[in-house]
Amino acid sequence: MDKSQNNTKRLAKNTLLLYFRQILIMLVSLYTVRVVLKVLGEEDYGIYNVVAGIVTMFSFLTSTMASASQRYLAVDLTTGDLTKQKQTFGLILWTYILLIIATVVLAESIAVWFLNAKMTIPDNRLYAANWVLQAAILMFVVNIIATPYLSAVIAHEKMGVYAYVSIFDAVLKLAIVFVLEVMSYDKLILYAVLLLTSSILATSCYILYCRKTFPECKAKLFYDKQQMKEMTAFAWWNMIGTVANLLRSQGINVLLNLFFNPTINAARAIAYQINNAIISFSNNFYTAVKPQIIKSYAAGENERMIHLITSSSRLAFFLVFMLSLPVYLNIDFILKLWLENPPEYACLFSKLVLINILLEVFSMPLVTGLQATGNIKRYQSVISVIYLLNIPISYVLLRCGYPPEITMYVNIALVMISFTPRLLICKKYYSLSIQEYMKSVLLKTLLVTAICYTANYYLLRLFDANTVVNLCISCVAIIFVTGFVILFIGLQNAERQLIANKIKSIIHR
Repeated sequence: MDKSQNNTKRLAKNTLLLYFRQILIMLVSLYTVRVVLKVLGEEDYGIYNVVAGIVTMFSFLTSTMASASQRYLAVDLTTGDLTKQKQTFGLILWTYILLIIATVVLAESIAVWFLNAKMTIPDNRLYAANWVLQAAILMFVVNIIATPYLSAVIAHEKMGVYAYVSIFDAVLKLAIVFVLEVMSYDKLILYAVLLLTSSILATSCYILYCRKTFPECKAKLFYDKQQMKEMTAFAWWNMIGTVANLLRSQGINVLLNLFFNPTINAARAIAYQINNAIISFSNNFYTAVKPQIIKSYAAGENERMIHLITSSSRLAFFLVFMLSLPVYLNIDFILKLWLENPPEYACLFSKLVLINILLEVFSMPLVTGLQATGNIKRYQSVISVIYLLNIPISYVLLRCGYPPEITMYVNIALVMISFTPRLLICKKYYSLSIQEYMKSVLLKTLLVTAICYTANYYLLRLFDANTVVNLCISCVAIIFVTGFVILFIGLQNAERQLIANKIKSIIHR
């Protein structure tokens, strides 16, 4: 079996492992959100999400360094130089120590002041909100510690370990739900402390595995001025884009709290639980394909890299579309079945979030190609400016009296506007053919979307989702129709042949 076949087989295996992981996590998440919302109540649930969201805004530091870590570790793995790998990992550890110090200083000053001086929190819940903030800060520090080890796992494409630890973490969160129901202590404080505990245990698993399995993870702290400068420059420009993404998410969350009340935050949190559940499937696919994109570029295989970028963009869209369409068409009944009494605006927020997912699903493989080349300065500068417009535009519209959903309409418009400069920049830095991308990705996904939405909209009239049985029938029918259209219109001949051969091999076994 040649190298290309080995890579394809490993990619398929890793993708399946991550899908299995995500299905279990999604089921646990759907159940735990329902119970947590019921136990905490809308007000406390909204308080937790908006307060923890303040700390989440600092996660641009973690995600920025995670991308840099994965990129440099994956490139070093193609060289086979263990000394170089140890030096890179030692340098990453050194940068994360500085990162922890910066995070704690920023969070304990800015975040604490903002919570107590500016946020709309009922007086009788301010003490609990401060507990939530401190637990969130500690959880964030723990996640920083985990990041270089998780980056090593992904760079080595050990997705089985990533899947198992994630499932273990999901089981811990399920246990938290049962503890919340039986303990009589302040539920909001207890919830925050238990989530911190689960994060510590999951991080310990990554550290123990990596130090036992990967020789470079036993490296001592290492400092090299030139390499640090190169990695810092890459991380800095990557951070610009990450900050823009966080501000348009958590920044809007804070804006909604300033103009409305915590129940609006609760409705938005519900919508983004659905967002996280669905988009995680495409993220799992990207997690599996990202190391191969970077390694293909490092090995000089530019044609294969571009093929991975275009095919993963299209396949990820189809995956997300197949999952989101039945949810979109049945959202009213799903929310009532899931939460019994969903917060006001939860239905509308959820629909708009699903539309936004489909528009943004293309961006990850495109930016991964740029990360592989190391040329991300222009991309992050342009796209970040567009995304950051979400905050001032939304603020002005909210001040003018527009309803809370206007923030999501603004976000959707900006995502659509950003697509043209995104493709132009990718064309410049790794010769992406815009014409071919439009033909094989955008036009095919647009055609499949139009056909599937129209067909399933009328199909749904035959299976009105007013009972669980009808919901199941309608979801299965929608997925079947969508899958049929994707198979015969959305996929390329080689992809259809690959699926046919896989089915034949399964039947043969």
